Amino acid sequence: MRISEMFDCFGLGKLVSEPKPVTGGLMHSMYLVETKSKKYAVKKLNPIIMKRNGVYDNIVNSENIGIKLKNIVPVVPAKMFNDEPIVTFKGDFYIVFDWHEGESLFPPHISVDNCYKMGEVLGKIHKSKLKIHDFDNEIHEIPMYEWDKYLKLGIELNSKWVDEVKIIIDSLKRWNRELIKASNVLSDFMVISHRDLDPKNVIWKDGEPLLIDWEAAGYVNPYQELLELLNYWADDGDGHLIKENFEALYKAYKIYNDCSNANWKKVITSGYSGMLGWLDYSFKRSLGLEANSDEEMELGTQQVLRTIKELISYEKKITLIYSWLSNDLE
Repeated sequence: MRISEMFDCFGLGKLVSEPKPVTGGLMHSMYLVETKSKKYAVKKLNPIIMKRNGVYDNIVNSENIGIKLKNIVPVVPAKMFNDEPIVTFKGDFYIVFDWHEGESLFPPHISVDNCYKMGEVLGKIHKSKLKIHDFDNEIHEIPMYEWDKYLKLGIELNSKWVDEVKIIIDSLKRWNRELIKASNVLSDFMVISHRDLDPKNVIWKDGEPLLIDWEAAGYVNPYQELLELLNYWADDGDGHLIKENFEALYKAYKIYNDCSNANWKKVITSGYSGMLGWLDYSFKRSLGLEANSDEEMELGTQQVLRTIKELISYEKKITLIYSWLSNDLE
């Protein structure tokens, strides 16, 4: 495997065993790599994604955000090589991290204390109002995704998700239209942050969090990201919200940031953003439009089905979420 050659080339040491695949990554491949003196986590970047215009620079910028925030919140930063977080070796792209023991926690195993600490972490990031020189602060407009095209192709290929998409396609278009309107309002107030702090991107050790995978980092409306964390971390594992977890995260966040001016109706509409964007990408993988293998297409199919369930679940929770947030304003 080229990881061994790359480690030799960059003086990281001789491997004592073959790199071991690590589960959890949905876009790239992750490996545990062990040398005589250290353990590393090595991310091999998806070659299809790396061909997209601007992706290389975006990943460099996002990893630099994690590095900048390491004195504010607990971060696993990328190792730097010639002042770059991406290692290019024989046509492949890698990011190298020190290995940290620990585990990610998922519903229903997330405690009130976990939620409080995540509220603190997010609150500190947003309060920092991080600035990075020459970092692109252009607000990228939310597109109207090609839902009809995906359904048509899915029917032609007899995709597993066709029946589910037929049922939900009108809702997809409605959520997408409402999201575009909401994003135009929310883009007036943006901060630099992680933007993907769901449970898979946090490692817990001795009850304390470590933030990993900064690839999505960039500008975001802070209330939008707060809502995403409330939805992720207060989930009970069955699509419902645990009020105590919700309140703990929200309470901790407000220690560092004022939420009195939040337009919660627009913010809640923006909660569809990450799911719709991920569904768009998952359709492309499932249909073979952006996939290198049958395994990657199957992963896309699984994520389409999973994301549709998440979207339906989120719509059912909207009224409850708004009531909990609105009561805080009264």
